[in-house]
Parts: sequence; C-alpha cells; structure tokens
Amino acid sequence: MNLTRKPSRIDFERIDLNQINRILATGDLDALTPPEREYFSLMELVRGLRARMILPGGRRIVTKAGIIKLLKSSYDLSDWMARRIYDDA
Repeated sequence: MNLTRKPSRIDFERIDLNQINRILATGDLDALTPPEREYFSLMELVRGLRARMILPGGRRIVTKAGIIKLLKSSYDLSDWMARRIYDDA
C-alpha cells in the first residue's frame, strides 16, 4: 500500500449506513473519498495482522505494539493516528 497523503480520522457516524453495508457486501471502496479509502485500507491491514495474532496453543506472534510500530514506521503515522486506526479496525 502506498499512501499519497497521511490519513485523517474518519467520523464513522457521518458515513451513510447503506454505504457501509454496500462496502461490507461487495468489498468495493470506490464510493469513498480517497482519504476514506486510505483509512479503510489501513484498517484492513490491521485486521489481517490481528487475525494472525494468536497461534494454536495461545502463542502470540503479532502484538498490538508491533502493529502500531509498523504503522508508525512504514506508513509515517503519528502514534495517536496509528492507535486510532488500530482501535477502529
């Protein structure tokens, strides 16, 4: 993923519920603005990493701190923004 600009936090209360349902049903983000698409893409990255957090037997391979560190270092996000994306995901 190549960010063209740093994302800003999305006010999910302002997004139309039908639009969110369409995104969930189709996976198509074209109806969103570019900043919203970037934010959703980062949340999807976090979701994928979190899905790999715990192996059978309870062994953790990816931690919350590791994901936040990745967002900060690889995507040049502030600590606050990286934590917001993690929490929203």
